[in-house]
Amino acid sequence: SDRLKDKLPDFIQGLPYKSEFMEKSKYWWASAPESEKDRFLNEMKSKQSFYRLFNEDPSQWKSLNREEQDDKKVAAIPLSQLL
Repeated sequence: SDRLKDKLPDFIQGLPYKSEFMEKSKYWWASAPESEKDRFLNEMKSKQSFYRLFNEDPSQWKSLNREEQDDKKVAAIPLSQLL
């Protein structure tokens, strides 16, 4: 298969949601109209901006238990940002 998701580690492929990004292939990119490519790129840039801001905001990251180190914290990301 030529889809991006087939080239990523198993743990990413096993995530419990479907991403439009993961279904794309180089063949889709070669044949998609420019308007569709622009829409797709704008959506990906928007998500990237969200992830960057979210990642850089320490208040978003929480420990699952009191003994957790900073590099073991988790964050709740809205599903709308994952799809």
